[in-house]
Amino acid sequence: MESKNKLLILTLLISTLLVLFSLTIVSYFFLSFETNNSLINFFVTYHLLFMFIVTILSLIIGAYSYFIISKDLYEYSKIKKDLINEFINFLDKDEKEIIDFLLLNNGVSTQYELQQISNSHKVKLHRLLEKLEERKIIEKKKIGKMNKIYLNKQLLY
Repeated sequence: MESKNKLLILTLLISTLLVLFSLTIVSYFFLSFETNNSLINFFVTYHLLFMFIVTILSLIIGAYSYFIISKDLYEYSKIKKDLINEFINFLDKDEKEIIDFLLLNNGVSTQYELQQISNSHKVKLHRLLEKLEERKIIEKKKIGKMNKIYLNKQLLY
């Protein structure tokens, strides 16, 4: 319910902004004309004030939108981080070590670097990486004589 109220307020603010913006444009158009319409004369007389109000209202809408979006993104990233941590808890010790190292290195490493930190034999590490690749947790790309290991983008936070 709270998000519906926020969206309603945002919609009202944007609608008000559009009306004021339209009136400011119309009043600017009528600057060179003389008219007997008192409403148009009012907007023509105060068109600079309306420009200022439109600018302030635009800033308020931008700040409010940022507030709504950033709060939702923060909650989403917190939930995602918790889910990733729960997922990592289901991995065995050696797999956790590899994933933790990849998370610390923005999801990218070489097979040689992983071998150095895990103190595993080449064959054991190769099998671990194949197992993780089959489960689509990592992706292995051969670059020359070196294997580059990439953590699945969905697991990065």
